[in-house]
Amino acid sequence: MTIRKIGIDFIGQNTVNTKLKYYKGSSIDLQVYTHFDITNFKIRAEVFDNSNNSIQIATSNSGGTDLQILITDASNGIFTLHVDKDLTTNFLKQSFIEIELEDADGDCLETRVIPIELSAQEIRWTIPS
Repeated sequence: MTIRKIGIDFIGQNTVNTKLKYYKGSSIDLQVYTHFDITNFKIRAEVFDNSNNSIQIATSNSGGTDLQILITDASNGIFTLHVDKDLTTNFLKQSFIEIELEDADGDCLETRVIPIELSAQEIRWTIPS
């Protein structure tokens, strides 16, 4: 098995100078663009922090489901990651995501570890009485 580093972009997110930002206890939905054809690829991802919190998700052909990682446009290298709400409630503010892509030959193209900021709960608006 060969492991190579690849570049990816997150559609609708600028991660060059900022972190991916989400709220603890909310769903993480992330659309990823890999710059190459991912037909027949297995995709796995892990959201983790430095206190042993970990969520692992994968495509259906790699032990997960289409509800976790869905390839939406294989020829253009686009897929969506989804982590259900409430799974990140106990995560540290400074967390990370790592994404691994495995081609049909079993070669792994592994991304860098990407920081994610999981902030405290969003504002809960109340209606004045």
